[in-house]
Amino acid sequence: MNIKLFLGEHINTRISKDVYFHKVIQPFHYFLFNDFEFVKLYIQHLDQFTQEDYVQRFLEKYNSEIKTRASFINQTYPACNFKSDVTFKNPKWIQQIIHPLDNASIDRTVPVRRYSILPSTNFKYLFCKTLGAFKVKRFAIFNWSIPNENITSAKPSINSILAHPLMSVDDNKVIRISPKLKWLEKDLIIPKAYSLRIPAGASIELGEGVSIVAYGPIFMEGNSLNPILITSSARGHGLLVLNSAQESKFSHCTFQNFKARHKGSQITEGGLSFYYTKMSFKNCNFENSKSKDAINLIKTDYIFQQCNYVNINGDGIDANNSIGSIETASFKNIGKDAIEVSGGSLDMESIIIDQANGNGVNVSWNVKVEILKSLSITNSKQGTSASELAELQVENITLNNVKKGFVLFQKLASYGSAKVTVKSFKTNKVDELHIIDQKAKLILNNQTMVAN
Repeated sequence: MNIKLFLGEHINTRISKDVYFHKVIQPFHYFLFNDFEFVKLYIQHLDQFTQEDYVQRFLEKYNSEIKTRASFINQTYPACNFKSDVTFKNPKWIQQIIHPLDNASIDRTVPVRRYSILPSTNFKYLFCKTLGAFKVKRFAIFNWSIPNENITSAKPSINSILAHPLMSVDDNKVIRISPKLKWLEKDLIIPKAYSLRIPAGASIELGEGVSIVAYGPIFMEGNSLNPILITSSARGHGLLVLNSAQESKFSHCTFQNFKARHKGSQITEGGLSFYYTKMSFKNCNFENSKSKDAINLIKTDYIFQQCNYVNINGDGIDANNSIGSIETASFKNIGKDAIEVSGGSLDMESIIIDQANGNGVNVSWNVKVEILKSLSITNSKQGTSASELAELQVENITLNNVKKGFVLFQKLASYGSAKVTVKSFKTNKVDELHIIDQKAKLILNNQTMVAN
């Protein structure tokens, strides 16, 4: 049986309908291996029957009978020889999949997602095990090699800013950029307790690997007549704001061609990344993003109003454990999900999504999302996707030329299923309106859909 359950990283997760089974038995296997009680017992017995001592006891017990039957077969097929190491090679392979880290070395990384995490109050170690298996693994949480001091991130210093002829610092610790500044050849790092102000009409290009990194707020407030442009034709690493208690504000700005910052200990996923802070974007454009996410948010309060996202390599907005709102937004030609949200909460209204190669809206990990007024998803792979206790409420949605409309599922046994409520919807050229996990709940026009 070709069961994706036994590809390591999926061993604790539900399997997809895309997994190949023989046409006759596909529905049977799909439902069978999405029943976690069955899977738990299945792996438990599989673990027991493939352990080396069990196989050895089996051979010792039935060795005489095996030889008798092999002798009988040899009468017709003389070349057929029974070899226990060949016949019982599968148990070793199965044990390696059930317990992948037993064979891990310092040169091999095995994702922890292959295991189910077990609750523990001992924060020195991580305890986990494969669903249904007997063996519990323990890993030292802080057993990591010390970073090379030569690649650690540059420390923020006001001296380099004071030495720059086109930058100044006032008595309120506001760093001001001259409109004459057109090129940044090295990182601009804003120390804590300082703020950065870039004037309306500024146009700045970032050199190769160059970022603007701020431990305080950034103010880039242009206007319709004097917008601000931050771009890079040489693989610039965009913008990072972290641990700023004061809100950063951006208006009438365009951000182009950013890659994510990968320098020293600062490894981000967004061309623009915000960590433990507050920020707002109004009338801004995000274009030609080269990073995993155009915008990545972690534990950040955020507001996006009247913004456009065009030609994005990965996700448009990826928010994690953050609280925010998105109002009047347009997404076009998105490499993955237009909007991906996990944890926290999000309110949206008047969203237009065209050509998302993943999901229009992807919600997971106990997030609560409400979409008011309208959501339009066109020419995309999937409309909405919801998993892991996520709750999505949609006032009005239009799906046009979408392969899958509403997808609800559960990945991990330790989490629950998702719930999606749609008050009104219109569809055109939708191949499959919904795919619903057994325990998930989809309500369309006050009618509960049946799981499939």
